[in-house]
Amino acid sequence: MFVTVVVGVFAGYELLMPYLYPDQQRIRNRLENEFVEDTPVSGTNDLFTSIPSFQLPTNEVGSAAEAARISPTAQFASVLKQVGIPVSPLQLALISLGLGLATAFTVQWFLGFWFGALAGLAAASLPIAFVHRRIVSWREKLLRQLPAAFDLMGRVLRAGGSISQALYAVIDGFESPLKDEINRCHKHMELGLSPEITYQELAHRSGVMEMRLFVMAMTIQRQTGGNLSEILERLASMVRARLRLRQQVLTLTAEGRMQGLVLTVLPFFIFGIMFFINPSYARELFQHLNLVFGTIVAMAVGSYWIRCIVHFDY
Repeated sequence: MFVTVVVGVFAGYELLMPYLYPDQQRIRNRLENEFVEDTPVSGTNDLFTSIPSFQLPTNEVGSAAEAARISPTAQFASVLKQVGIPVSPLQLALISLGLGLATAFTVQWFLGFWFGALAGLAAASLPIAFVHRRIVSWREKLLRQLPAAFDLMGRVLRAGGSISQALYAVIDGFESPLKDEINRCHKHMELGLSPEITYQELAHRSGVMEMRLFVMAMTIQRQTGGNLSEILERLASMVRARLRLRQQVLTLTAEGRMQGLVLTVLPFFIFGIMFFINPSYARELFQHLNLVFGTIVAMAVGSYWIRCIVHFDY
């Protein structure tokens, strides 16, 4: 019954979301069509289907399609290098596997098979969790640098500078990671790569929606013209407003996130204390494996549900 209700709630939400939030769904679809990586780039841009002038030359279309066919392993290796983790995906997998097996055999020797299996799974997930946290921190730092960078570029353009000079001002005035990404973009354009392709790569590498909006603004301005300095200043204001809103959301949902963390960790903590106080009583739990697995599944669903409640798009 519980699983049925949970699945029904999520299914209803997914079905009703396009009708409850049509603008949000429309914007998300346009961004996905503009920056999708899984499909080759065609001769026309889906975002501007009514404007035939928005087309890339044949050689640039080939380059973009070639970039879209990069394997997930190569993309993940690029992300690892981008965030400063000096290992390959294979090395990360071997580290995770070795740590998990070593922990599992060690714990099994002292506490038994099931403790060893649980400890091995937990240990094997630690390198993955570290990489995920590193990527999230990298994107968070990049996002917080964007408003000031957009303001600086807008001032440079308003003073009569070129886009190249605006990019160089960001390179000279900011630290990593924004400095490294803009420097890579600037060097690619100096070497003759098309700005459209360079901007697209910048958006894909960053993984930040605000950077995608910046790339979209740069592409539209390059192909149709317009006051780019004003656009960048408005974009900076929008990013600041989103950051303030996110901070308010984090403040208001702090209690719910803490409750989810406590409810997830507390059973394992209590069981650990119980095992050292009365091992025979604690081992009795493993005589009912269906209860153990059912409890773990229910905890996983509850944790995911709490995460969906306190995390949303803003």
